[in-house]
Amino acid sequence: MLQSPEEFTNRIEEQRVILQLARKEDLLAFFNCRGEEAK
Repeated sequence: MLQSPEEFTNRIEEQRVILQLARKEDLLAFFNCRGEEAK
């Protein structure tokens, strides 16, 4: 199933945004864990 270039680009942009959000969540969780250990 072929998509138009616009659709394809939008899909990639969506994936990038989702990845960035996921990475932020991971970093926050990571720092929260570090903070808990430091107590």
